[in-house]
Amino acid sequence: MSKIRKVCSKGHVFFKSSECPTCPQCEKIKKVSVGFFALISAPARRALELKKISTLKKLSTFSEKEISELHGIGPTVIKTLKDSLKKEKLTFKPDKIKIQKITSVDTYISQFPKSTQKILLTIRKIILDNSENAEEAMAYGIAAYKLNKKPLIYYAAYENHIGLYATPSGHKEFEKELSTYKQGKGSVQFPLNREIPYDLIKRIVVFRNKSLLK
Repeated sequence: MSKIRKVCSKGHVFFKSSECPTCPQCEKIKKVSVGFFALISAPARRALELKKISTLKKLSTFSEKEISELHGIGPTVIKTLKDSLKKEKLTFKPDKIKIQKITSVDTYISQFPKSTQKILLTIRKIILDNSENAEEAMAYGIAAYKLNKKPLIYYAAYENHIGLYATPSGHKEFEKELSTYKQGKGSVQFPLNREIPYDLIKRIVVFRNKSLLK
């Protein structure tokens, strides 16, 4: 295949058999002799330059998936880039994880450690046993219960506590008993390193149930 004479913007004359406009002389001048650019191929370097990536710090703002999708970036280049980042105590930005929306209380409870699951299941049983016809669902990302289409009570698990949400009226009614716990308007936190007050939760549920049946 015959080679075509080309002239780059810098005036360099070169010959190529393909349509590629890249000037070999310019590439040689541009080639970095030190740093991670010196460890990767010219196509890979050009791909990073098009993304305005010239430093490892800038590279670390991209995910591995984003860089892998660039033209000229293969597994070997990715490994080289990861090794270079590691030497500077850097990493690729974590890929975005698609979070699956939890639509059932069973699924919600199952994601927690066994010890926390046991607590949540006990609270769930207390609510269902003491609130006839209560409707169970997920709302605001936590377990929710309605009675007569009105909010009855909610609960949720966190790293260090169980949150109970009995609307302002439920917390106001048991203000004294709840005074030793951290509270917000219509919420209370039961620490996981303390005994969960199941009897108190039951009384709150019964109160809320009666309030909605009036």
